Amino acid sequence: MNTFKTIHMKHTPITGKVFKLDISEELKVPITAYAVDPDGSIVEKQRIDGEGNFKFEGKNLDRASLLIAPEQEGRATPKSLADLEKLDPYRPVLKRQFDRKDVGILAIPDPILHAWYLCFCRVRGRVEREFCFKLPIFLGGQNICFTLPVCTARVHVCRVKPKIFKLVDKDIFRLRDQFVKLPLTKPRFPFPPPPPPDPLAEIASSQVRSLKAIPTYETGIFSQELIFKLQSDSPALLREAFSTHLYEIRPLLPYLDICSWFYYTEEILVAEVGENGYFDEGFWHLCGADEDIYFWVEYLFDGKWVPVYQPSLCAGTYWNYVCGTSVTLKVTDPRVIGCRPLRGRFMELIRVGSNAFVPLINTNTGFVHSLGSGVGFDDSPSTHDNNTFERPFGQTLPIFADFGVELPDPATATHYRVSWKPIADSDIEANWNILENPINRAYVDNVQGADLITRPVNGSFLLNDPAHSGFYKIPQDNPLNQVEIPVPAAPQVLLDRDWKDGPEFKIAEWVTNTSKEITTKTIPPGVYHLRIELCREVGGILQPASVRREIFQMPTLASNFLVGDLADEPHLYGYNSVDGSARGFLLTLAIDNRSCTSSIDNAQVNGNPADPNCGLLFADLASKNTGRLGFSAAHPANKGTFYFDMVRGNNQITGLTDVPTNGVLGDNPAVNNYALSGDNYSRNNFDVDAWLAAGSCAQGAAFSETLSVKAMATDGSNRLGLYDAAQRVAAFAVVQECDCAEG
Repeated sequence: MNTFKTIHMKHTPITGKVFKLDISEELKVPITAYAVDPDGSIVEKQRIDGEGNFKFEGKNLDRASLLIAPEQEGRATPKSLADLEKLDPYRPVLKRQFDRKDVGILAIPDPILHAWYLCFCRVRGRVEREFCFKLPIFLGGQNICFTLPVCTARVHVCRVKPKIFKLVDKDIFRLRDQFVKLPLTKPRFPFPPPPPPDPLAEIASSQVRSLKAIPTYETGIFSQELIFKLQSDSPALLREAFSTHLYEIRPLLPYLDICSWFYYTEEILVAEVGENGYFDEGFWHLCGADEDIYFWVEYLFDGKWVPVYQPSLCAGTYWNYVCGTSVTLKVTDPRVIGCRPLRGRFMELIRVGSNAFVPLINTNTGFVHSLGSGVGFDDSPSTHDNNTFERPFGQTLPIFADFGVELPDPATATHYRVSWKPIADSDIEANWNILENPINRAYVDNVQGADLITRPVNGSFLLNDPAHSGFYKIPQDNPLNQVEIPVPAAPQVLLDRDWKDGPEFKIAEWVTNTSKEITTKTIPPGVYHLRIELCREVGGILQPASVRREIFQMPTLASNFLVGDLADEPHLYGYNSVDGSARGFLLTLAIDNRSCTSSIDNAQVNGNPADPNCGLLFADLASKNTGRLGFSAAHPANKGTFYFDMVRGNNQITGLTDVPTNGVLGDNPAVNNYALSGDNYSRNNFDVDAWLAAGSCAQGAAFSETLSVKAMATDGSNRLGLYDAAQRVAAFAVVQECDCAEG
């Protein structure tokens, strides 16, 4: 790097010296001169005026280097040489001119100057999740699918950049080998379909259309020139070949799923998702340049940002992204909750957890239906439809609701109260247990500091009213009106404030068990009522109040849970049909925190059980051999499923097709005619000779049994796997008894 000192600083002191840049064409962007010391720190900077003049006033700049760079909108002010390098700076060679009072600088070369001309690229789209349910029989039994926007999320927008020259030699050869395996000189069309999509995201059709078509050369997939270059054993030549012929290779990358070998991502910006799932941001880039953009999504879950959409580079990249094009990012993570538009409702109780919408909870039994494998439930045996299971609730149950813009209102309600009791207990206040656990609602402040930079500052508002035990405050629709939230201290200035969870949020949390074990804090299994009352001050005392029934809302199946409708009578507490008033909302919930149990019986042949220590069984050569297999699988209320299987040797199943069984606890008989007696499933007529004859096992064989028993209980978001029985494994061997004479 040239420095002032090595060029001519002995004759041209920097301090107080005027410099003049030759302006060869009209500058379309402001430019600045930077003096950078040997450590890479910027020690002085000056804006260059329209005539090309600037002047450094600082001292001790003899060892500084001169760089000229654009002032690009949308980019942070450079703080170091590393920041300047990202702007593709111009490093001039200073000329000695003894007859001038200034130091002349040659004009900025055209290729560098034109690279400084930036255009604004707008990126926009929507984050959404599809919900699918099979409604229970009491609601019609039909399949229903709908899409909801995802609100409490942020989208990371990344530029996809080539990295071929950053790969080590070993990876260069691995890449070469990938392409050499292809039929380079023999046409192979149609090309095989791309690999299965990433489990977190499907390849959107718009992405597939944006990929360049696969070249159809007469000689094969690649040009003869590239085929020749791929024969090289030189890493440098192979890098050059991949770089020069990337236009030929790139269409194949999604099919081979090796995009990450050729590209890496560089984050450009993070976009906040709005109330309807939309995001709309932008960045500055080189005018006319193609952009390959990769998106990934984070979701605010239990106060932490967690990735919920992070597809592979091939699946998640929008190649040749056209600025301003709207993209749809489909999240499938079962933890993600969709948000619905608030339509002026007063209090709408929506769901328990992320998936147990109120209409899916049976008002008679308290069980929840239709939580299938698409939303995090994977315990369905082959003989049952997962969606039809009647699941109890357990562990910690978050209750989600929203309030209309007319609340809080002193004349209607300013607070709410949540309580529970066994459904069988009489409806007297002494039988209701009040929930008082802390509930917070998260918010974010956009704060401007003394440096005039705006920063987000996260906070949380405690809904519990410290002056009224057992009562929660109805939060303001606009958090700026929540007077209890303090204003940031000076010199910070509050510009804006938003609730982070959108219009619907967690209003209560019912802890029905604190551990897997049954403890004194565990709520006994049974059916319970959960009551949410609206409250206001009457006669100077805060207490529940009767309000017109239209205030209480719930999702409606007719509109696919998108909007609320009047709560039906089974969900109203204290309903008065005469004046049309009600005192609260009522949920019926079945609670069961009990675990499943399981064990595997000792296998038997001809009525003789295997030794539990050794597992040996003997078959009789002279007669037909009959086997028995059995196991115990139980839950006190049969709220579980089971799966039992057996393999021979190293995972061989030939001859064992009638062994596997599965079902819901209590099924009798189960698959493959296993009979139930108490908690034990068994079958005693297996053809042991067929087990041995099916393989090369004339002298005998070893077998392994596995048993899985899973609980059905849910917290409304996921199945409670901690109530599963321990995975069981057992082994035995069948040996043919030898009937041979001494020789």
